[in-house]
Amino acid sequence: SPGTMRRRKVEKEAKMAIVIQSRWRRYVVRKAFLSSVRSVIVLQCWSRRNIMLASLERQVKSAELLQNLWRCHVARKAARTSIVQCHSSKIIQSQWRAYIVSCKYRSERSSVILLQSVVRRYLTRKKRKQMQQSMID
Repeated sequence: SPGTMRRRKVEKEAKMAIVIQSRWRRYVVRKAFLSSVRSVIVLQCWSRRNIMLASLERQVKSAELLQNLWRCHVARKAARTSIVQCHSSKIIQSQWRAYIVSCKYRSERSSVILLQSVVRRYLTRKKRKQMQQSMID
């Protein structure tokens, strides 16, 4: 009957409309979901980037600090070595001067002893001659 066919056609159209509406809602929701996912991915990417930049900045500061500490250590060690070398050279110079003065003192002492010996000999000979002269006279 024509009424039944019409009802079936209307029911079929209603079912088709429901399918179309369902698929349209699915499409809109899926599009919104994918947009949200892309936004989340962008936010995660920026967040990770900022975290990595902060970490990198901390690492760079730490590396600079370590380099600075190492340079200070090397400079202090060089200064200590320089001071020790300077002190050592002063000791060597002092010992060398003492050795030179000692050699000079020994040489002068020997000269003085020789001079004293010559003078005593002269005085002794003179005294002996005087005694011989006085015995002869």
